[in-house]
Amino acid sequence: MFDKLASIESEYEELLRSLGSAQVQNDQAEYRKQAKHLSEIEPTVERYREYKSVASDIAALMVFEHQMHMMNLITRVGWPIFSMVSCSDRALRIVASMPM
Repeated sequence: MFDKLASIESEYEELLRSLGSAQVQNDQAEYRKQAKHLSEIEPTVERYREYKSVASDIAALMVFEHQMHMMNLITRVGWPIFSMVSCSDRALRIVASMPM
């Protein structure tokens, strides 16, 4: 289903580009045909884009919630926060600040 919606979105983008071309603008019959098809698929594309935006927002909130949960657990347990230290070869390594 999502592949079909992505295909319709690609078709919509191509129609927008095509309608802007001089070749299509000079052919009134072709212009009307493409404009009609564009108007038919536009509501579907708008809803699909809304869905993608909402799905992205939900995923971001889930990641944020997980990060906050983990930070709260680390704080509650009393583990020291990890720090990033730069190595001489410009790589980064994580070093725990816990005494051994």
